[in-house]
Amino acid sequence: MEKFCDLNVICTTEETEHDYINQSANLGYKTIAFNYVVDMSKALVKSKITLPEIKKIQTARIKVLYRATLICSDSNHLRFLRSPEFNKFDLIAIRPKTESILSQSIIDFPNCFQIISLEFSKRLAYRLKHSFLHPCKLNNLVFEICYSCAIKNSSACRNIIANSRDLNWTSRGRSFYYIFWC
Repeated sequence: MEKFCDLNVICTTEETEHDYINQSANLGYKTIAFNYVVDMSKALVKSKITLPEIKKIQTARIKVLYRATLICSDSNHLRFLRSPEFNKFDLIAIRPKTESILSQSIIDFPNCFQIISLEFSKRLAYRLKHSFLHPCKLNNLVFEICYSCAIKNSSACRNIIANSRDLNWTSRGRSFYYIFWC
């Protein structure tokens, strides 16, 4: 990406989006992404997914992207990554809850998303393995680590540092990008 970018802007109204665009442009950002977090267990109604409506904003000062973050707690949620409802988003991130969902998403759906968002504030119930992180490097997938809870809680800070170190060691520090957001 170019210069400064913020890929996790959560806004509730259209006026807030315009205010954030102007504020980001004044601060020197070149790209921002409005993030819509979708909990797949709540968004699925009778095997159909309901996504929030988005109104795309065009501006000359700053590049505006739209991102969907899918919280996947069941392997059946992954099949919706190929649905046409996600075509309106520029970026798609997944937040897998278990090792099997992480492994299945990387192996079976590598071209359906760009970002893997990991919750590192708690100890992982599984170990990260090079065998399923290697396909991430081949498919240019990016890891995102949320560290906002580390500011408030010392045990969360300790877990984030330990899990990030494990991810860096497992990936051997090559061809991975870490996006930290608050």
